[in-house]
Amino acid sequence: MQPVAVPSLPHPGNIMVVDDNPANLKLLAHMLRRQGHEVHSFPLGTLALAEAARNPPDLILLDIEMPEMNGYEVSERLKRTADGSGIPVIFLSALSEMQDQDKVEAFRSGAADYISKPFQLEEVLARVETHLHLHDLQRALKAQNENLERANAQLEDSNRLLKQAQMHLMQSEKMASLGQLVAGIAHEINNPLTFVLTHLFTVENLLARVVSELGTEASETACGMLETMSGAARQKGLRLSRHIEEGTPVRVVGDPRRLQQILLNLIGNAVKFTASGEVAVRVERDPDAGEPGALRFSVCDTGIGIPAEKIETIFDNFTQADSSTTREYGGTGLGLAISKKLVVLMAGRIWAESRVGQGTTMYFTAAFGISTGPQPAEIPVPKPPRTGGQELSERRILVAEDSEDNLFLLSCYLKRSAVDLDVAENGKVAVEKFQAAKYDLVLMDVQMPVMDGYTATQAIRAWEAHIHAKPTPILALSANACATDIEKSAAAGCTAHLSKPIAKETLLQAIEVHLGAPLAAREGLDPAFPTASRI
Repeated sequence: MQPVAVPSLPHPGNIMVVDDNPANLKLLAHMLRRQGHEVHSFPLGTLALAEAARNPPDLILLDIEMPEMNGYEVSERLKRTADGSGIPVIFLSALSEMQDQDKVEAFRSGAADYISKPFQLEEVLARVETHLHLHDLQRALKAQNENLERANAQLEDSNRLLKQAQMHLMQSEKMASLGQLVAGIAHEINNPLTFVLTHLFTVENLLARVVSELGTEASETACGMLETMSGAARQKGLRLSRHIEEGTPVRVVGDPRRLQQILLNLIGNAVKFTASGEVAVRVERDPDAGEPGALRFSVCDTGIGIPAEKIETIFDNFTQADSSTTREYGGTGLGLAISKKLVVLMAGRIWAESRVGQGTTMYFTAAFGISTGPQPAEIPVPKPPRTGGQELSERRILVAEDSEDNLFLLSCYLKRSAVDLDVAENGKVAVEKFQAAKYDLVLMDVQMPVMDGYTATQAIRAWEAHIHAKPTPILALSANACATDIEKSAAAGCTAHLSKPIAKETLLQAIEVHLGAPLAAREGLDPAFPTASRI
């Protein structure tokens, strides 16, 4: 007999033949092996099931009538297993024509096809080839479905992350509308409204601190920003002036920190965009308001000016009048947006008038209370308890902070105190330094690269517990002041939670409280040296 020519399969099949007739086993095995298939022959169904569990075949030729276990039961048991459920089974029937009930029983037990004995070899090979090909297609389809499911899962994860990012963005925009922009973009978007402070102050003194005394002791109120502004103004030869119109209330009640932040933003903006000439600040009663405490402030410069079509958008977030302005002058485009939020919170409004090439005047109004009492003073800050009536000698403080602006600000706050500051640029370095040296207190920024402040604090507390050391005060520094953020700091092991931007008095008071005594004054201070020892 000539071998039957059938189309070759992409790869040889692993075929199992189960028949209690040795002649049938030999014939089928010989025929299939000549076509390149791997063949395993078994005379009993129990033996075939055991082998299929160890090495699942690609196809099974299964006799129906066998001792111990017939083909129907073998097929049913095979289909109940995970590996066998997809294996095609072709029944071998001794009947020339299977009865209808036999066919129903065969397919119910999981059969894919049946062949009647005696065999027609061409038919056997054709059906084997067909079902092997279908089996390959089913496996490829299953693999493709699995890939699609994985891709769909990845897409769902991406969509979920995108939605989370969108939610975070929406939350950030909502926070911005309340003056609470996300911490970490730049020091000027740290939330200036963490605490609403109502103080009695004089407009004259506040303007003096912001304008006239740039670079002097009063600049410590906003050290980093004012140093930059005054330096830029000196380099350009700009004149900085202030004027308070006659009839303006001498003493008002309100939030000087908000007002100062607005003035700093507007004056800084004016200095940045003015190459020569003058930046002038003016204060007067608001002519459009009837309340005696309503004031109008203006910051006038002789700078580059703003095109008329852009002037309505300059108070929006992340907006400057021209993209070339960002490239030449830098900045985040948030200073005026922050100022607008603060002005609204002070029951006022803000606007600008400008001519390109001639300069800009920024106006804003704000409502204050009027004081008729004696000359005001800042609200007294409670003093921490003294230990034995003695001030502390120089204390070592570890500052974990990745922002150079914040480091500079902290150094300005502490430059007149007997404090030795050591700096760690991330939480990992902070832990290493803490384990290598003795510190009296740690200022821990919670958002840092490599290792955040929460993780670093937990590592420090674990190390202290390991060596049985007394816990060192760790003050968390964060732009967030929500209850959940404060609870998170406490859970990590922080002693206290301070919100940025931090006023000098708040920082010094917190340090002294947790050290248990006032800070000693630094001796022999060089006024021209504005930094603490290690910053």
